[in-house]
Amino acid sequence: TATSIATLTDLPAGAYVVTGTSVATAHGAGAGGRIVCNLTAGASTGRAIASISNPGLGQESMASVLTGTLAAGDAVNLSCWTEGLTGDSISVSSTRVVAQPVMAVESVAVTS
Repeated sequence: TATSIATLTDLPAGAYVVTGTSVATAHGAGAGGRIVCNLTAGASTGRAIASISNPGLGQESMASVLTGTLAAGDAVNLSCWTEGLTGDSISVSSTRVVAQPVMAVESVAVTS
């Protein structure tokens, strides 16, 4: 089950570049697993995944960047959950979510 870590509300409608960063930490000897975080802005979604283990103090930086257009009332949210937890516990800390308004968002399909 995902837990909301950070939410930005009351942003004006418009185009944004959104960045979400966190530090995943495994606490205690033998602790490990995956932390999955979804960053959403309106209909746009980005994902960051950290696989961590703790032979002492396991840490990994996580980041997700996306572009999106927010309508009035839309929110930006970073939510995370764990998968395959072993040992003591794992957590997310030092979280930052930034929504930077831009003039426009344009997507271009890339083909091989």
